[in-house]
Amino acid sequence: MKVIHADDMDETKLTKQEKEKVSILKLANVGQYVEGVGIRDGSFYLIAQDEDDQMYLAYLGKVSPTLEMQEKLLDRETQIKLRLIRTEVDMMKWQKLSQLKKNG
Repeated sequence: MKVIHADDMDETKLTKQEKEKVSILKLANVGQYVEGVGIRDGSFYLIAQDEDDQMYLAYLGKVSPTLEMQEKLLDRETQIKLRLIRTEVDMMKWQKLSQLKKNG
């Protein structure tokens, strides 16, 4: 199995076939297995190189819960708290951006 980080995409070390597979995985959801290609795990691309890799990555794609699935498992109160935290972080980013625009 070949593991490629998103930062390594500009490197000439990747073959044309590996670049094509990463391009396909960029279109897939995180944790989604693409048959005969591999799986994307955040900023990492796991490329299947043989039948064993394909079998393992297919299994991993089935058991790897997405963020949305994880949130559904949380109780309602925790879901609301998580959304409030995300909203606060977004507001802080917006305020910081506004300050930078005024100062810069």
